[in-house]
Amino acid sequence: MRSWTRLLTCTVALLLAAPGLAADRARVAVLPLEHHGPMNEGVRSSLSRQLRQGLSATGLDVIGEEKTRPALGDDAGGCVDPRCRRMVAGKLGCRFIAGGSVRADEDRSYVVELWLADGYSGEVVARVKQHCEICGLKAVSERMDLAASALGAKARATTRVPARLVVSTAPPEASVEVDGDPVGNSPQELELAAGAHRIVVRAPGYLAATRTVQAVAGVEERVRIKLIPAGPKRSWHGIAGWTVLGGALVSLAVATTLFAVDGGDLGCEREREIPGGQCPQIRDTRAGAWTAAGIGLGASVLGVYLLLKQPPRRTDAALAPGGLPLRAEF
Repeated sequence: MRSWTRLLTCTVALLLAAPGLAADRARVAVLPLEHHGPMNEGVRSSLSRQLRQGLSATGLDVIGEEKTRPALGDDAGGCVDPRCRRMVAGKLGCRFIAGGSVRADEDRSYVVELWLADGYSGEVVARVKQHCEICGLKAVSERMDLAASALGAKARATTRVPARLVVSTAPPEASVEVDGDPVGNSPQELELAAGAHRIVVRAPGYLAATRTVQAVAGVEERVRIKLIPAGPKRSWHGIAGWTVLGGALVSLAVATTLFAVDGGDLGCEREREIPGGQCPQIRDTRAGAWTAAGIGLGASVLGVYLLLKQPPRRTDAALAPGGLPLRAEF
């Protein structure tokens, strides 16, 4: 009966894994099992080997304990936290981490508990527990095989689920493009194929933002993109202010010239000159000089006022794709 149960479970696991076998084999790193209770070294080695075989039978590329032990480093105590699992997955380049424990009692009863963690988040995504009362090595090995097959089926099912990406922006309702194709306004929930994707977000009055995300099958990632205001366009106040100031300088120059020539002699024919060679007519430019001076001073005040009214330049800081700070003035 146990053999038929084992065969049926393995068959179901293989059927579940079959659609993904043609694709790249997902890698799973197997951590050393924790053993509790009276078990000799032969039993421990046999159960660890059965765990690897059960996972491999479902189409997974299994990394054994001989490679995971060095990757654990100082965290050899079961790797119970997500940080440790992410670290191991990063070192070994695997998609999943598998581990667990085997507990034995004096009456030869066994409890097999296995877990499967996502290598990107470090969180456990599946747990399996098998009991075997008054069992020999063959029976408890079958329980281990059943548990490993169930974990493998879960892993293969996860790799067939598309990656999900949730894009939100500030401000909201910004247009979103994925790999050059518009997908609508934010917020957006997208299903993407595994791999790198280029996200471009645009909104009126803001600088376009570009992000590159690495989509992972079966993993949902959230990306929030804050757009940088493009700043106001250059105001007409500046152009008008400098133009008026230019006119003011011309008026003041004219006033200075008129003040300089005021009271000077006008040229006349020799027969109209008075004794001493002077002409009875002199220049009277004081009124024009004061008028030009008034216009120049008034234009100067107006020009300064217009320059002060223009919006100040805005300087924003952003990060280039390589992480280098960029500054842009508007």
